[in-house]
Amino acid sequence: MFEPPSQLKEENNSRGHGTCKCSQEILAEITNGFSQDQKDAITAAGFGSLLKLKELEIRRDLCKDIAGCFDLETEEFIINGKRLKLSMKDVQHILGLPSQGDKIKEPPQKHVPCLFQKYTWKDDTKISSKSLREFFNKNSSYGDDFIRIFVLYTIGFYLCPTLQPYVK
Repeated sequence: MFEPPSQLKEENNSRGHGTCKCSQEILAEITNGFSQDQKDAITAAGFGSLLKLKELEIRRDLCKDIAGCFDLETEEFIINGKRLKLSMKDVQHILGLPSQGDKIKEPPQKHVPCLFQKYTWKDDTKISSKSLREFFNKNSSYGDDFIRIFVLYTIGFYLCPTLQPYVK
């Protein structure tokens, strides 16, 4: 049964890494805590490859430096004077995500406010990272609501993150 999170508490960042909006390590940590039923539901919904993510800490400063070495014209990185072109297979190896499968099609652009409002819980204008993580920690459900919340979290805080701690 779907139950929204109760009172939210401030998250204790004991890792000392500062505010983290996008973290493969955190996503892998969350999915490792899922029950087998939850993992099966994610796989059945077509997102099983996200369960294979490794607990990999991505160093932001290094990423920023590497991004600064990217040549837009040749689509290569220039590191220590050497050109490096990454393939989909390289990305698969680094992140542990498959680089093949069905083509992702863009869904119809529908605005469904009642669905969005169902997951805002405390604030009717945004869905916070804290409330989504609290949901995962306190619920063992694995139905449609679980899948929607997993997709919201994954898209909003891993695949397409912003600097904000919420999805709007």
